[in-house]
Amino acid sequence: MTTNRLDLIPEMARRFASKPADQVAGLFFVLCADHIKGTISAREARFPKYIESESSEEGWERLVHAITDSDDMGIDCITYQFLTRFPHSSANHWFPSWEQAMRYPDVSLSEEQRPDSIPPRTDLSLRLRRARLYLNCRVRAQCYGSKLSDKYYEYYVLAPENVRGISQFVVHPTKAAVRLEPQELGIHDSEEYVAVTILIADEVEPIVIICRDVSRWRPHQGNKARLYLRKVATFQVNTYYLWMHQDPDIFKRTENLHRIDLVHTLPDGRSVYLE
Repeated sequence: MTTNRLDLIPEMARRFASKPADQVAGLFFVLCADHIKGTISAREARFPKYIESESSEEGWERLVHAITDSDDMGIDCITYQFLTRFPHSSANHWFPSWEQAMRYPDVSLSEEQRPDSIPPRTDLSLRLRRARLYLNCRVRAQCYGSKLSDKYYEYYVLAPENVRGISQFVVHPTKAAVRLEPQELGIHDSEEYVAVTILIADEVEPIVIICRDVSRWRPHQGNKARLYLRKVATFQVNTYYLWMHQDPDIFKRTENLHRIDLVHTLPDGRSVYLE
């Protein structure tokens, strides 16, 4: 049974707090149970400091940075739930802002995105260690349904030919974004994206994060460059579509997509971060 930890957020939002930071501190203790599991003592856990004078947004950013990790990406993982249940990123980071989180389960709030040329004031990037990348992709939307009530979209991710054996795969929006227009998700036919596929578990469809490459706006640290990506939208691979077509070539490409030996870095040594 899936545990939706985000259901705890509105419970905390309804409670009185004498200081803004108190609600954030309370959320940490109800969200981080699995995160600190297995540690020898509380001293070894990544508890963020309680800073009485900071704003809720500042405390929230430090909290999320402390409890999110791409190494343990399961359906109960808070990182996975942030990526799949919030169709809109915050203005500055890949995860929802404090205001967006406090509105949950209403996830309709969209914030004006920070320009690519302006790095965030604090680097809270998520390192993608278990991901496979497809550079220079195009994303095409296909609308189905004649009435507004039954209209939905499928998306075709078109990768350059001969990229790890896959040139095209079909994805569908997560449940939170199923009724949104492509423009509302930030998807445009004329733009090129980086598609990041992440295998969650055998029984769960892989997720695909459509991103923009913002590396050129970020300083490289030392001699090892980093690939910085800005999340645009999160999708799931439509394995039903692949099964229905019964194309041996498609099956072969699907097996490649599901392989667990995913890349940790790009061939030129750059580490991958979701900004």
